[in-house]
Amino acid sequence: MSHPSDGGRGSQGSKIDVGLAHAAQAEATTALRLLKMQTPERIKLGHKALQHWRGPHADRFRPKLSGAQSEATTLAGQLQTLIRQLQHAIDEGGSGGSS
Repeated sequence: MSHPSDGGRGSQGSKIDVGLAHAAQAEATTALRLLKMQTPERIKLGHKALQHWRGPHADRFRPKLSGAQSEATTLAGQLQTLIRQLQHAIDEGGSGGSS
């Protein structure tokens, strides 16, 4: 599995704790599922609040809502990448191969 200390290439003969990788993958999958489940409803509630909300607090909230939506999308992509990388590491570790 790649690590910043080896330039992201993976060390020859590096070993992975497959059980730990499975646990990390399960946690990342749960986080992704929750993010995808909760984000649309929260964004919807934010837009609904802004329909009648006026003043300086609403003006500060508006860009934060947009930013939160963007950050949630970015985080979902990062979690999907992590899940794929963990699966690759599990596949390699389970077959006795190295990266």
